[in-house]
Amino acid sequence: MGVEFLRKAAAPNIYKATLELLDLWRLKATVYKNEAFSVHQDFQNAALDAIWVAMIGEEPGVTRYEIKKFHSEVAGNSDYKNEAPPRGSFLKEELAYIGQTIARNSNTPSPKWAQKLETYTRRYRKFRRTVTTEIGLAMEKAVDRFQRLEMGNLEAEELDTCMMDLVLRRQVLEAKKANCPLTDPREDQSMMDEMFVMLVGGHDSTANALTWFVKFMEAYPVAQVELRAALKAAFPDDDPSVDEIIGTDIPYLDAACEEGFRLAGVAKGNLRQATMDTEILGCRIPKGAQVFMNYHVNRTPAPVDESARTDGSKAAAAKFGGGFQNIAGRDLGTFEPRRWMVKETTGKEVFNSHALPSLSFGGGYRGCPGRKLATMEFRIVVTLLILNLEVLDLAEDLKTMSASEKIFREPDKPYARLRSLR
Repeated sequence: MGVEFLRKAAAPNIYKATLELLDLWRLKATVYKNEAFSVHQDFQNAALDAIWVAMIGEEPGVTRYEIKKFHSEVAGNSDYKNEAPPRGSFLKEELAYIGQTIARNSNTPSPKWAQKLETYTRRYRKFRRTVTTEIGLAMEKAVDRFQRLEMGNLEAEELDTCMMDLVLRRQVLEAKKANCPLTDPREDQSMMDEMFVMLVGGHDSTANALTWFVKFMEAYPVAQVELRAALKAAFPDDDPSVDEIIGTDIPYLDAACEEGFRLAGVAKGNLRQATMDTEILGCRIPKGAQVFMNYHVNRTPAPVDESARTDGSKAAAAKFGGGFQNIAGRDLGTFEPRRWMVKETTGKEVFNSHALPSLSFGGGYRGCPGRKLATMEFRIVVTLLILNLEVLDLAEDLKTMSASEKIFREPDKPYARLRSLR
């Protein structure tokens, strides 16, 4: 998940998936005219296209298929049905199943046992078989390609076109150096599970965060105008390359993305188990206790006795600022990117990532391993979306910010009304 690897292996595919999404939305904006449409599933499709090709190196083609399908429906025919559905359609069906299953079982009196029992069902076995088969086929191709290479060539990192390549190339290299046969990676259940978690968590969480961001752009038009102005100042021709999007310093874009993650609260909280006796704000926490951590801070927290804070906490506050006590902590229920910006002594505005405590991706050893990937994807999609489309005002019944708790926090009304700017 190094930045340079993601630039090379993931960013171009995210960029391509986003351009396909924009093509679909321009078409929908033309056909629907002033009518709103749901954007959540479209974001899910684009995120699946991006995460699968970044992980496995093969394109699912879900959004391209949706474009053909929409064209056919508008023309009043069913030509798209004559084509075999893309590989991504099967993956999409399986991911929808596992998402609904986890959400359902999480709301039972005993979620752990409900999910355990689910693993014995025929439907669950079908899910594991489909995903394992797809990943296994890609693994087989990658291993065959690497085993044909000489030892010296195997050490070249530029051979890695996806996350799976990065791991398998090193395994083949180690096996050749040790002069021993390579263990079949398809039998490595740990690796399969890690890739599965990345696939499920990586595509659904990002799709929900982006859906919330579009709703924020509709609800806070001033922020949308300011963000578009910042992007146009950075990219006068409105057509930035993926390297320019990633590499250009745009403080307001950084601030808007961070504010989107904060207010969306896609992952609302988590549990951590104390590994030793400790204290939190003067409260004794015994070893083994479960501590619930709230990630979605959209209102002013309860006041804290500052004398109860640890020396480390006080030092961090002195270094980074007062957090919720300063101006950045006001009106936490509103979308305000400027809470993440400060002025330097020169008068230049810069992004301050420490303006507020942020746990959108968790933290520590158990923090989200896909944080860099998700942040990069969010930046690319937001940039291209705002430069190419305007998010228009919605009817009152669609403006609601109500949400449902599933694996992630989803908006109940994931609609948008869009106008093409190009």
